[in-house]
Amino acid sequence: MSASTELWPRDVINVRLRNVSFLYETPHAVFEVVREVCLTGDVKLHGVAYSALCVATRVLLIRGHQEDLSSWHRLLLDVCGIMRHLSIDAHVEDYASRITALADLVKISVDFHGIHDHLGDRLSYPGKRDILDYLEGRADKTTRIADILADTSLSEINVLQVLKVLSVRRIVRVRGFGPEAVVSLP
Repeated sequence: MSASTELWPRDVINVRLRNVSFLYETPHAVFEVVREVCLTGDVKLHGVAYSALCVATRVLLIRGHQEDLSSWHRLLLDVCGIMRHLSIDAHVEDYASRITALADLVKISVDFHGIHDHLGDRLSYPGKRDILDYLEGRADKTTRIADILADTSLSEINVLQVLKVLSVRRIVRVRGFGPEAVVSLP
């Protein structure tokens, strides 16, 4: 669609928003779709756009590709700007604030992956090999954090740091909280 003053048909906007949620649109195209949503003045459509951005953000966070996340972070900030610029409705401001929160979450993930990309590849990371060997030695490749602490000489802080790095890299899966959290190999 061109940048003319003629609005896109509603069904085209809906299809394009669905494509946003499936990540079938480029960041530039996503921006254009949101711009069109803003021009409609339809607050309900803003909600649909927000939902599509949430779904796409979740998929990107799961994928964890740093470059995609960085581009998406910039896109979300641009989307907030266009929403605030083209809309005066209080509900739209609420959606813009929520999208800002999504952008903050993506930025935290980008920063987190950047730190762990630097640290996580070092096999000499204290305790990493011990934890992986311990899990490999279990019949079901599953244990609790409390069992790792009881059966190894590793400190609690070391185990928690190593598990954080391993889970971010999807080398292990951690479910639950605290010492009773279950750790498993995928």
